[in-house]
Formats: sequence, structure tokens, C-alpha cells
Amino acid sequence: AGVALGLSILTKGLEGIAIVGVGFAVYLLATRTLTRRLVLLGMLVVVAAALVALPWYLAMDAREPGYLRYYFLNRHLLGFTTETQRHGGQPWWYYLPVLIAGGLPWIVYVRRHALSDLPGKFLWIWPAASLVLLSLSNSKAVTYILPVIPAVAIVAARSEAVVRQWRGVASAMTIVYAGALVTAGPTVAYTHSSTDLTDYFNNEGRLPD
Repeated sequence: AGVALGLSILTKGLEGIAIVGVGFAVYLLATRTLTRRLVLLGMLVVVAAALVALPWYLAMDAREPGYLRYYFLNRHLLGFTTETQRHGGQPWWYYLPVLIAGGLPWIVYVRRHALSDLPGKFLWIWPAASLVLLSLSNSKAVTYILPVIPAVAIVAARSEAVVRQWRGVASAMTIVYAGALVTAGPTVAYTHSSTDLTDYFNNEGRLPD
């Protein structure tokens, strides 16, 4: 768990810790299963995650002095509390249609009875708590909600309808996604090329000199 969390920090900064921490903490409080042992285990997981991610961040700051301040203060703290970052200014409900559209077609198969036991409660607390956290942030982007989508798929997988119909639905969605990849993939790849990312970070992202 610590290694996986550390890799999420390398991928998306502190968002991984925030989403995992909020979802798990709310679950433990809601189900009254919080114990000292779980707190200690959680601390060990965070320490392990830090050991995985820290060397890369320290190397980046050594190569680009001021990187840590830029990334964690500007991009994280100011991005969450202010609208000064590129993804600021979105409405509070920004993620609701994104979550619904991103969860299709599996979100159609979500049933309340699949959420009644302890695993089920975790599966609805995970996306609900994450959605609230991300909606409170002033910096919003479609990709930020991606860690929540697996919860929708897992809940749908507990539905009897999915057990009976998943082959047809999965085959249809495979065709749709493959078609989208073929038709839109080259354009998306070109607009998000290394040149585009370099311009973004150096000009709009204002990387430290």
C-alpha cells in the first residue's frame, strides 16, 4: 500500500494521499472501526510512500532550485485555495457530469443493495468523499476525478445485471473506445505533445528559473 501510494505521489503529487486519506478516514469514522492499530498502520503507509517519492522530488529540486516550492505551494496549496492556477474558475458542480459520463455505462448498473455491507459502504464513501474534496478545490480538471471512477466500476460489478450482461456491454464499449482512439487519438496526441507540455510549464505554469 505504501509503495502504491508513493507511486501515486510521483504521478499526481499529494492528490493521491488526499483522496485515499479522506475516503478511508470518512469510512472509518462512519463505520466506527477506527482503532489505534489502524492509525499506526496508516502512518507507516505514509512513511513508506514518502520514502518512495521523496528521492525524485529532492533530485528535481536540486536540478531546478525552487521546484518544491512551486509544485507544492503554488500548484497544490494555492491551486486548492485560490483561482490563480490554470484550472481555476470552474463551478462547484464541475465534477458531477464528468463522474456520470465517465462512469458510463457501468454507473447505470449501480444498485443500492450493493452498498449495504461494509465493502459496499466503503465503495460509496470513497467516491462521495473524494467528490466533495475535489469540488471544494478551486483548481479543477477532468483528470483529477479519474481515481474515483474505479469505485463506480466495482459497485456495478456487484450488480446481478452486470453478471448476466457484462459481455455484451463490455464488447460494445470496447468498440466505442477503439473507434474514439482511432479517430481522435492522433489529434489528442499532437495537442498534448512534449512541445505543448514544455510551453505549458515554462510559460503558463511559470516554472522557477
